[in-house]
Amino acid sequence: MDLQLEQVGPERLDDVVEFLRKTFRAPLDAPFLQTDQVRWRFFETRPDWDGSRSYVFRVQGAIVAHACVVPTTFLTPAGTTFRSIFPIDWAASPSVPGAGILLLKEITSLADVRIGYGGTPVTKEITSKMHTGRKHAYERVIGDVMRAKRMLPRWSASRDRPTPRWRTIARVGREAWRNSQRRLSLGSDWAARPVERFDARLPNQGPGNPTGLSIPLRTPELLNYMLTCPGAGFSGFLLEKNHALRGHLLLTNLGEETRVADLVIDSDSSGDWAACYSLAASTAKQRYPRCNHLTAMAAPEFLQTALLRAGFIGGSSLPVMVHERIPVLSPQCSPVLCMMNSDAAYLIHATSAVAQR
Repeated sequence: MDLQLEQVGPERLDDVVEFLRKTFRAPLDAPFLQTDQVRWRFFETRPDWDGSRSYVFRVQGAIVAHACVVPTTFLTPAGTTFRSIFPIDWAASPSVPGAGILLLKEITSLADVRIGYGGTPVTKEITSKMHTGRKHAYERVIGDVMRAKRMLPRWSASRDRPTPRWRTIARVGREAWRNSQRRLSLGSDWAARPVERFDARLPNQGPGNPTGLSIPLRTPELLNYMLTCPGAGFSGFLLEKNHALRGHLLLTNLGEETRVADLVIDSDSSGDWAACYSLAASTAKQRYPRCNHLTAMAAPEFLQTALLRAGFIGGSSLPVMVHERIPVLSPQCSPVLCMMNSDAAYLIHATSAVAQR
């Protein structure tokens, strides 16, 4: 069967949504399949991609496999760049065995590196066949990405909960005690300045890279695209050290949960990164009255250590699997990964997150 990769446009949005809903067995009100959300992540113009990011295989006009790509351009310590994609909303019909795997292989040609995280046992079993090194020398696991949480207990927010009062007091007291054991590593020299939109003052746009890591390149246009995400409240901040611009921060407000969607600074100091993760927690607590916890994702180990220093509690870890068309990654230039490198920055429906992995 000759399957041809097709880049679908917004005029086929309904077809794609119906296929994903059927494949994921998602309800009609699933947040990740709402029209405005799908249109934004699949078809809204991004400065780092040409056209639609939604790709399908069809058989007799019907979609049998789909994936959307999240692009990221990385700047290495040597000053060179490479382009990566992260597949999301990956789904395939059982009527065409192997279509999903073939689709992943086809979209790999769209960038230098394809990145993915391990997920459900079924997904791991399928994708492991592409990452054992037996089929291609550049398919491998390069480490883990860690999920972490920092509790931000609030007595006022707890009054509205239906939980019995003694349980609320015990829970908030327990969280406060835990936080006292993991104090924020705030430095008086760091500050987060809120911005409505990013402009040319944004640092970390290259060509210099003093971090010793492969950092994601973020342009004002790209971050402003993220600020327009429907269904999730993004806020942007410029990070300053001693009044000098050193990086940026994106937070996602989802009510009781706030996420560190993106954080990049031009530093190779673990203390600086820990201070900025602490600053993100402090900023979330001040800015969002309902927020009671902050979540983040980080790789490589250098950033995970900084998160723990900032009082976050490490949670689950997922293997970072890469397919390189050319060898561009090495232990000396591990890519900095956060929520914005995938759909983790804004995905609301927990079940869909599992299904897509």
